[in-house]
Amino acid sequence: MTFLLEQNVPGPIARVIQPTGHEVLRLRDHLPIESSDRAVLAAAAARKSGLRRKINFT
Repeated sequence: MTFLLEQNVPGPIARVIQPTGHEVLRLRDHLPIESSDRAVLAAAAARKSGLRRKINFT
């Protein structure tokens, strides 16, 4: 599986995922940080990537 991580995901998360055989792409390396949600979803779909969903607990 390929994970497309947004800019708020800490670097250590990618370092944990990669050794398990998954590909990790950082959003900031492929799209401008201010990209719309629609652009991010399109990029994820094009790469068949799973998205890390941001959950707001407040």
